[in-house]
Amino acid sequence: MLDFSNFKDLVGKYSECVEVFRLQKDWENEKAFQKLISLRTIIPKELYAMCLYKLFVTDTDEVLMDTLIEAFSGVDRKDIMFEEDLIKYEAFPDKITIYRGSQDPNEEKPRISWSLLKNVAKNFGPAHMFQATISKENVIAYFSKNGDEEEILAVVGDNFKRIY
Repeated sequence: MLDFSNFKDLVGKYSECVEVFRLQKDWENEKAFQKLISLRTIIPKELYAMCLYKLFVTDTDEVLMDTLIEAFSGVDRKDIMFEEDLIKYEAFPDKITIYRGSQDPNEEKPRISWSLLKNVAKNFGPAHMFQATISKENVIAYFSKNGDEEEILAVVGDNFKRIY
């Protein structure tokens, strides 16, 4: 489970992570994710999970979908979620309906960020609204602390419909 109490100490021991956040600060988010992916086998999985969370909760619009999928692939959801979010996730039914609002009128396939609440998704973009019903096991992670009220990370493939 995510616990940032020793984050600064870990980053101090693994200075390679400093470059990840320098790139993020310079709005080079695709490069920041690529750098973090390159560190996956070098840094402890706990630190990778913390860095991944910190990168993800900022702007990922310019990050390629394939990069996001690669960054999260092989990561246990228990490592990238806070305890209270894991408890909420465990209480999800086997199938959930999720929504994604998009500002991009050209977004044909939805990206990775979804909401359980239609009205929350609507706040993220008036151009499109997508809906998907997925298995609970297809949820990469669930976050409720990032200021968006709540967020579901999921790759839905072709299992979605455009509401508008």
